[in-house]
Amino acid sequence: MMQMDEKGRMRMSKMNTANAIMTTSTGSGMRRVAGKRHARHVGWAGLAIAGLLLAGCSSLGSAAQQDRSFVLSSDVKSDIQAAELPMVEGEQTLLSEAIRFSNLLSVQGDGTLLFNRDHGLYRANMETLGKEEAEQLLDIPVIEVSQNGKKALYEQGETSYMLDIATGKQTKLLEYSGGMRGIADTEGNYVSFQQAGAVLQLVNTDTGNVQTIPLEDHFTVSNFSNGPAKYVDGYLYLDISGEDTPRGIYKIAADGQSAEPLLLLPNAKTDSLAQFDLLADGRLLFDGVYDKEPGIFVYSPVTKTVSLLVAGNGTGAETRTPFYSLSPDQSKLLFHIYEQAGGADHIFQAELKEDRIENSRPILRHPQLYAGIMLLTHWSDDSASFYVKLTPWSEENQSGNVESIVSYQF
Repeated sequence: MMQMDEKGRMRMSKMNTANAIMTTSTGSGMRRVAGKRHARHVGWAGLAIAGLLLAGCSSLGSAAQQDRSFVLSSDVKSDIQAAELPMVEGEQTLLSEAIRFSNLLSVQGDGTLLFNRDHGLYRANMETLGKEEAEQLLDIPVIEVSQNGKKALYEQGETSYMLDIATGKQTKLLEYSGGMRGIADTEGNYVSFQQAGAVLQLVNTDTGNVQTIPLEDHFTVSNFSNGPAKYVDGYLYLDISGEDTPRGIYKIAADGQSAEPLLLLPNAKTDSLAQFDLLADGRLLFDGVYDKEPGIFVYSPVTKTVSLLVAGNGTGAETRTPFYSLSPDQSKLLFHIYEQAGGADHIFQAELKEDRIENSRPILRHPQLYAGIMLLTHWSDDSASFYVKLTPWSEENQSGNVESIVSYQF
């Protein structure tokens, strides 16, 4: 069962599972990966996936409620019938320094790590971490690093700043009242702030230009439901709800001249949103519970249809929603399923093809992970590789520290 930790991060609930650090297949037995920091191949010869709910192309029809039919794609059907898939191998590097997963902010293709310590932001290479002194980039911890690893958002008092990591330039953005804030695009060129009184502000981090959008000019807003806004091609996208404002993803012009719903949730009492991404062709990728069904979905504003990509399981308080991590080029994703029967996490890689996924393969099976895959993954800029921060969770180990980083070639 998913729970939130003291800072709102998702983790798995307690289960009676083996206290394993990492296991790899050795024929008839399982082998622990432990000891001093080193690189190692990580993989399994096979993974039984019967009982996991995968949906390669399942139409939920229009965004309005209607009858639904769940249809598995042929490749997923054959995978389930075979009940075994070859595991994708990764290269594992154990970390000699205890770094909490939320403080390890960026893993780059050359092995560079950007991470917070108590007294600032630091840079080091994963191969030399603990052997050579890490480089301090800033004397206070930062809030987040852009997806491409080039900019970092931080605060001093009530004032926000942006650090250019390559040049060291620090740009003052604005003061804010303590609402949601965050980098709004992959490059770190825009930061969104949710100010008191349902006011949304977008700051260009290169020019310092601030655009202010009073959301109540368009609708009554009582709740910013999930995270900061996302900025794409002149529009902000935000998960909001309020009195006479049904919950959903709203498309808001950055100049404040227009606001309209992109996708509304059909069942206010049961539906929810966890994360979302705007795809280049205008479609919306999201996970959560849609029309009472947990899963990962894609919505087409052209056809007004929602398609189920990966289904969750359970109902009510026991509902388990799969999570995803999308590649920078938006052609690939990782998805994370929790198998209740075995108390284990399953991570798959797959290709995203319009309203379906193809060529899904397992990359990792672990008794329990501390957080969802979206909080544990970093992609290379070219989407050819990705890095998983292996962060085990057990009753004996609730630190959230990254044990190792496993690199994969897609």
